[in-house]
Amino acid sequence: MSTQKGSTTFQPRARIIKLLGDELISNEVIAIVELVKNSYDADAMKVEVTLENVTDIENGRILISDNGIGMSLDTVLNAWLQPGTEIKKKLRERNERSKIFRRTILGEKGVGRFAAQKLGSLISLTTRSKDDEMETIVEINWKKFEEDRLLSEVKVAWIQTEPKIFRKNTGTLIEINFLGKNGRNP
Repeated sequence: MSTQKGSTTFQPRARIIKLLGDELISNEVIAIVELVKNSYDADAMKVEVTLENVTDIENGRILISDNGIGMSLDTVLNAWLQPGTEIKKKLRERNERSKIFRRTILGEKGVGRFAAQKLGSLISLTTRSKDDEMETIVEINWKKFEEDRLLSEVKVAWIQTEPKIFRKNTGTLIEINFLGKNGRNP
């Protein structure tokens, strides 16, 4: 019998995202706090949390809207959709502060994106930065992360379009639908 050698990579299952969210975010209140912390880090002067019909799992929704610096498409694709980046951690290590108001950065571990999945099954993130003429919209169906497939097989849709929400301003809006962990498939 001959010796064999090789190398491979970890190939996480998509459900690891759900497991991380469940472990990192202890409850729904903490989930909302994490999303508001992201707005703070984005130099928002105003954050609105709107709860609409939250006792109705299928028709209720949660909206978190801010007037912060927003995210460019590059930031969405290469930071927000890449859990584990060390962008905020490095800022904190260098004692850097937010760009406009020089705030101490609160986020570090990138758990805000997991907070949204603790609140509902479908998320729509709309954002616009000062460098973008377009809004970026990302839609995530968290139920797809429960299916037995590799993480690399779960696609997240995004689009850039003419501004409808942030026509003259920058900011981020997160809309969460199909509320609760047991919400039906969107």
